[in-house]
Amino acid sequence: MIKNNLNRVRETKFWYFFLKFILIPIFNFFWVYLINVQGKLMKVNFTKKLNENYSKFFLGKNDKKILRSVPEFKDIIDKINLHLTDKFLDEMKSKISAQKYEVGHYLYNGKNFYIDMYPFIKEDLKKDIVDFALNNFNLAIVTDYLKVMPIISKISLNLNIPVPGSKEGGSMLWHKDDFGYKSLDLFLPLNEVNENNGPFFYVEKKNELGVFHKLKKIKKNALLGERNKIELKTFEEISSMNFKSFLSNIGDGIFIDSFTCYHRGGFCKSGDRLMLRISYTTPDSIDIIGKDNLNGFRYYDLYKIRNSNLSKFQKYILFKRNKFFKIQNVLMKLYRTFHFKSEELF
Repeated sequence: MIKNNLNRVRETKFWYFFLKFILIPIFNFFWVYLINVQGKLMKVNFTKKLNENYSKFFLGKNDKKILRSVPEFKDIIDKINLHLTDKFLDEMKSKISAQKYEVGHYLYNGKNFYIDMYPFIKEDLKKDIVDFALNNFNLAIVTDYLKVMPIISKISLNLNIPVPGSKEGGSMLWHKDDFGYKSLDLFLPLNEVNENNGPFFYVEKKNELGVFHKLKKIKKNALLGERNKIELKTFEEISSMNFKSFLSNIGDGIFIDSFTCYHRGGFCKSGDRLMLRISYTTPDSIDIIGKDNLNGFRYYDLYKIRNSNLSKFQKYILFKRNKFFKIQNVLMKLYRTFHFKSEELF
């Protein structure tokens, strides 16, 4: 009875305004100055030491921004593409074909279409990518948005290929990444992206309630890999969803808060898509890799040994993790308890 009444309240305009004007401002203060107080102090000190003004690249009050023809982006793209030879890419495509998924996964007995190449690239290139992720340009943008110093939770180097007979599924359905309060991901295409080789899609309108909002029309009886996601046709029927595709040339990238903004990966109809993704989060977010996972980004220890000149900011970003109290699970339960559930995005 109580649960049903609470569910009804959470679908009202009263609940929307309560979250927007009361709970979220209070929680945001709590999140910045208590939960992430060390990160806040780091951010203040980092900003003071910046020698350049990057403000024209900041997101402002939005939760996404496209940057075009950025020299820093072009430099790392050139370094990566030098290593991605035809032979290497053919090996990766063979791994895509050979990949098997567990029973209950939407790709079980299906056709795989992508691979994260990061674990398979040379260590020197991994170092170049980590150096890029730690540069002042990226960190200035990320810290301005988050208001605290981030950690890097994941780096992936994805290859998506067209697969005859396949259809949109998994990350190609609409969703938010349900791992924490705020994030900022950099999606950096390594080749030109058009409507045919799988552009990234995002909702143009800002989600004012962030993680405290949930659309009701999620896929029912979903398999592993498609849970809490929304079918394309269902999403397109939601009138408030004015979405766009990120078509890009070499040197273009998009920063986006994947925890708050609805988005989806593109479907490759023809031609491959190569994408570098760097996920900047905070220690209170769920660790989506885990310390024992060998996927590229548990490259921390090797990086630390090979690069002893890391600044205190870089050490925080690479090695800071919540080691004691599992606050992540408590916070995720809080967000879900206070969800405003609707069929539209306000």
